[in-house]
Amino acid sequence: MMSIHRDLFYQKYPQFEETAICDLLKNAINRLQGNTSSKLPDRVRNLFMVAYSISPKAARFFSGNMFGPTDKNMRKAGRKVDKSRPSLSNFLTRTIQDVADDIVTYVSTNYEKDRDIVTMSLSIDGTKVSPLLQEDTRFDRIVGGAFPDHCISSLEMNNQEKQNVLDSFYVNGSNRKVSDEVKVATAVFQAPSASNKGLSPYKQVMAQPQTRNMSSNFNDRACEVCSIAQGALRKKGWRFSFLSSCNDGVSCDSKFVFSGLLKYLEGSIDFVTITDTNHNGKSWRYQGLLGGNSVK
Repeated sequence: MMSIHRDLFYQKYPQFEETAICDLLKNAINRLQGNTSSKLPDRVRNLFMVAYSISPKAARFFSGNMFGPTDKNMRKAGRKVDKSRPSLSNFLTRTIQDVADDIVTYVSTNYEKDRDIVTMSLSIDGTKVSPLLQEDTRFDRIVGGAFPDHCISSLEMNNQEKQNVLDSFYVNGSNRKVSDEVKVATAVFQAPSASNKGLSPYKQVMAQPQTRNMSSNFNDRACEVCSIAQGALRKKGWRFSFLSSCNDGVSCDSKFVFSGLLKYLEGSIDFVTITDTNHNGKSWRYQGLLGGNSVK
């Protein structure tokens, strides 16, 4: 009789069977019927893993009352996920020289020195992310904080010490903040041979987790990387030029763009710093108020 009612319910509300709530109920019924070792549905497992990444304590409470996985299983699943995906920890902890060497290797591998004149421009902007802290067990680091607390080593910490670090981000008046955006520097390459090889012109070279529109020296570091790479490639005989750095023009970047333009006109740098004319909202603001997209 119950199966008949269930089938009628699914016929009336077919979308319900594709929800995490339905999977939670199915999992609870399996556990109550004695199937304690049955495999968790993917949606249920992912739900508990997200909860565990936000707060292990809350996840343990949630799991204990909803027939979910044990704390040991959640930690084991977290390590398995970390090992199966590329980790940003290594990307976030690279030095300026590491990034410059990576650009040199990329150009040397994908383009032809004797044929190509390679040019590179830099695009820098922030993208929103969920404000979450999490331990990356692959590299033993706590990630999710805003720069400079974006990648804290947890290698020699016990569980209580790790929890103390996580709690420190939420203490009133703490200098540690949870990041809610990542500022990304994307290199754009142009070369004759690229069209024949089907290469993407884009390569993300640097990233910095931060609070929204945070002021920092990220732009200067990104441009320094490109200048170092340019010098290294030219020494090897490449016809390579770093042309420009493009920012969205918000207040935290306008000083960098203005200062860069002055340095270019003075001859102290050989690339220009500009704002993005395709950034719809800010472009409208500049054109409406100033009659153009220049930097104030």
